[in-house]
Amino acid sequence: VVEIKQHACAVKIDEGDERPMTKRERNDFEDGREAVEAALELAYKPEATRHRDAETEKVKDFLRGCLAEKRGGSLYVCGVPGTGKTLHVELA
Repeated sequence: VVEIKQHACAVKIDEGDERPMTKRERNDFEDGREAVEAALELAYKPEATRHRDAETEKVKDFLRGCLAEKRGGSLYVCGVPGTGKTLHVELA
């Protein structure tokens, strides 16, 4: 169990027993914290996705058609928040 107390980290071994974190433990903790914070940022974009390939292809097909015919178009993408709509349109 890791607790942060006013910028000082300690490891709780047993109830009431604490020791300062080692440098390695603190670095591991900071790396993990930074990864979680990055994943929670609104601008976070994963390098790869696996769950929306078919939908991404549909967007790509639409855009290819518009470019091939040299015309504009409108694409309506809907769904519940947090499902990757913006990400996958941008990836297309």
